[in-house]
Amino acid sequence: MRQMNESERSKLSKSKATFGEFIVNGPAILQDFFLKMGFVDALDLASNAEKFLERFDLALRNEEFIPEMRAWILMRIGFYLGEVLRQKFRGRWMIDQDPDSLYFAHWVVGDFENLPVIASRVSPLAVAAYFVDGPTPRSLTKTYALTERGLRDLFDPVSKSK
Repeated sequence: MRQMNESERSKLSKSKATFGEFIVNGPAILQDFFLKMGFVDALDLASNAEKFLERFDLALRNEEFIPEMRAWILMRIGFYLGEVLRQKFRGRWMIDQDPDSLYFAHWVVGDFENLPVIASRVSPLAVAAYFVDGPTPRSLTKTYALTERGLRDLFDPVSKSK
């Protein structure tokens, strides 16, 4: 990996400064959000986030997201998607520190133990932005499936032809 320039070091430093708060507070914020949406089993998010995918999808499918709430909803959807990926593929939250990466200084999920190459990573907030910015009706289930398939296709050339 090449050396970072001053601008890149500054960007990475800013990302690191807020990452800890995101990781520490994210689960409680997400659980509270799910409880307010009527998901009485929201405590299960910590161990089985994927079980909420279809219900969360239905709740958001036709939602019109106002620009003033975009960052707020992106954080919740992004943290949720990251948790599904982290749990399913036994990965971890981290900051992308590769200055040549598209997601440099972004909070990503990677180091997946259940995939052949642990160097892969996903930006759940970028996936959330793709979902939120799409036209209604939108599908979180399909957006997640595309993300998961993209990860799997990196390592399984046979699945690319399906």
